[in-house]
Amino acid sequence: MTTARKHLINPNTIGYYHITSRCVRQGWLLNNGHEPDKDFSHRKRWIYELLEKFSQTYCIDTGCYAIMDNHFHLALKNRPDELEQLSNEELATRWLSIHPSKEAKREKRRKPNSLDIKDFLKN
Repeated sequence: MTTARKHLINPNTIGYYHITSRCVRQGWLLNNGHEPDKDFSHRKRWIYELLEKFSQTYCIDTGCYAIMDNHFHLALKNRPDELEQLSNEELATRWLSIHPSKEAKREKRRKPNSLDIKDFLKN
């Protein structure tokens, strides 16, 4: 029987986790056996860049990782000790850098401005 994540992970304690995810329906993310002349290896860079961005934003250390054609493995460490050191403004800035406001999306801004942060902290 499966166990919900909220029962497995204590967000207030430093923990080490092995995460794995694979493509559905025996799909391929980085290689396609049916079309060997096409190269999808640029997607590996996408995954690496997202991993770096999310690690910095969510106070998670990446121990090691392996990105293969149809799945990946991550060794992660959550950092509640780092999280406690952040101000509300820093938390809002980090959150909005991943989940921008509607105005930021419309204006195609990459970083939240002070008005975005102020509005976020009000709510």
